[in-house]
Parts: sequence; C-alpha cells; structure tokens
Amino acid sequence: MELRKFECQRLVEGTEFMFKVLPRQSLPKKCCKIGVGTNFSTQEFTHFKTSGADYSSYILTWIIHRVSQIKNQDVKSIFNAEDKHEENALMKKVRELDKHYSLYVDGDKKITKMKDLAFWQLNN
Repeated sequence: MELRKFECQRLVEGTEFMFKVLPRQSLPKKCCKIGVGTNFSTQEFTHFKTSGADYSSYILTWIIHRVSQIKNQDVKSIFNAEDKHEENALMKKVRELDKHYSLYVDGDKKITKMKDLAFWQLNN
C-alpha cells in the first residue's frame, strides 16, 4: 500500500453540481493524484454518480447523518452489507439516528456511532 501525505484539504459543498457540470474525472481524481484531501457534502448518494462514472467507488471513508430515504444499493456500497437482514438493520439505524449523531464508516467498513459538534458549539 502506498501512503501519501496530504498537503491541504478542501470541502466541496453541492456535490451534485460538481459531478454533473464539471468535466468528468476533474476534481476527485486530480485531488487524489496530487495528494489533496477532499470532503464531499451532499444530501443524496446519487449525487456521486453521473452517466459516465460512479465516483462513490473512490470514496473509502463515509460520515452518514440521519436521512429519511436510503436505498438498499446505497447500504450495500457504503456499509458492505452481506444480506437483506443486515441491509434492513443498517437502513433502520441510519433513519433513526438522533440529532447531532452520525455513523463513521472507515476504509475497512468498521462502523462507529459518533456525536457531531453542532455549528453553534464551535466557539464554546
């Protein structure tokens, strides 16, 4: 395994716009090649897909907040769920997350529930 040092990091808000409007293979692949960490923020997992590419396959670490609609396909790809029972349990877990809590999914698909820091708590 090759380890790379990240020299800087960028947060991209509005992932749907970026993947549908910018040229394919622009930001995600270029950032990886030059060692720039990138955080993508979106409300829908489908925003990572275009007609020509599925950028979610490049993402190894996920932070999932409560969402009302999550599909079996999303659960399979993000959590690596092995059967229907596990998929349903994970979908329920995501739908029922408390406010200011999320699930951290690491590159090995280990799931950790964590408390988020709300924006109004940042200065305290």
